[in-house]
Amino acid sequence: MADSKITALASISTSTDPAVDPLIIVDVSDTSMAASGTSKKVTLNNLLSSSPTATGAFTVSGLVTAGSTTITGAATVGTTLGVTGNLTVGTNALIVFPATNRVLINQTAAIQGDSLEISAKSDGGTISLFGRASDNGSTLTFRASTTVTPKASFTANDTGLSIRTGTVERYNIDATGISTWSVAGTTAMTLNSTGLGVGVTPSLEKLQVNGGIVLSPPATPATLATNGQLTVNATSNTNLRFSYRGSDGTTRVANLTLA
Repeated sequence: MADSKITALASISTSTDPAVDPLIIVDVSDTSMAASGTSKKVTLNNLLSSSPTATGAFTVSGLVTAGSTTITGAATVGTTLGVTGNLTVGTNALIVFPATNRVLINQTAAIQGDSLEISAKSDGGTISLFGRASDNGSTLTFRASTTVTPKASFTANDTGLSIRTGTVERYNIDATGISTWSVAGTTAMTLNSTGLGVGVTPSLEKLQVNGGIVLSPPATPATLATNGQLTVNATSNTNLRFSYRGSDGTTRVANLTLA
């Protein structure tokens, strides 16, 4: 209808063909019609393929489906970002392969499927795991699924580092550097500034053992590689062999007969 306002025209709704249906646009670089520009036609495909740059905010409240999208600035997703294909962010910064359950960070190819693989930068990059402030620490947990007992976990906080298999702690190093190894929930070995204690916390000597020391007879005398090194071997039921390497590099041997 001639001389009708655009707002008075019928709506084409969603049946438009973006490749051929024309839109009206003013080309301000062409002043052949007027100083303010020249009216021309353009299709939606022409607009989207012209690599336009928007200077203001762009908000889409519905579904956006793109075969290929490049975002050079910051992108903020308010709720959920759904990606049905592979997702690549940056140059190998983050690659998601939903078909094979792989997530790669700073890598170009996966080592194996069903994995999260992180490669720190060769010039000394850092891999960080942050927990909530209220937790005062972070835990890295390995599970077969989200509903089963953890296979293993590492917890780090202000009090130290704890390593567990299942829910049982196996190793702990506290903030002062004291290390403890546990078996079945009971401390089996402790290393502190005094020394190493097996079955006991060391308080007297560099090596303190609660219980007997079992010596197995070797087939040949021990080879001592360091000056000042001393070994004791039970060569039989009635003989102990002492081997000592002196400051001159010579190893000397003495035998003690047991009654």
